[in-house]
Amino acid sequence: MKKQVSAIITALFLLIVSSESFCKIGIVVNKDLYPFVRDEIQTLANDISTIEGESVWIDSTTYNEESTTEDLRFKLFNMYYAVSLDGCIFIGNLPIAMYETYKVNSNGTIDYSEFPIDLYFMDINGQWNDNHQDGEWGGRAKTGYFDEHIDGTNGSYKADIWISRIIPDKVPGLG
Repeated sequence: MKKQVSAIITALFLLIVSSESFCKIGIVVNKDLYPFVRDEIQTLANDISTIEGESVWIDSTTYNEESTTEDLRFKLFNMYYAVSLDGCIFIGNLPIAMYETYKVNSNGTIDYSEFPIDLYFMDINGQWNDNHQDGEWGGRAKTGYFDEHIDGTNGSYKADIWISRIIPDKVPGLG
């Protein structure tokens, strides 16, 4: 019975990822944008497949700017371990992870920085935390911005996959 349950779970998992099986490159398109750029996205996927010789999967129905960074990262995490994902192109307004840091100077003043960090999506096995809440760090800390990155199981802070973005708007922190 245990073997049968295990076989059923495996079959369901394979069914879920069957359209994405062995696809090493992903394209995640904002689901609200996709109907307007469908042909161009398909051309991009075909070009990548032809030129790079890699299979490409497209997710055009799941994410938009209201999606969470955690949900998008979980998708990449699953694809990395299921099919050894090499990288992914984000197209349109999709979640942007933010990082914040501070330093207390010798005179007691605080230097604070915040910036977008796609390493959050690229370091599949790293741990990201938001330990400081609104109002800390002299009133500058923000809830929802990461402020700690712990290396993953391979003992490095290196990216496991690559990420590229094509976005029509300004990226917070970059202008």
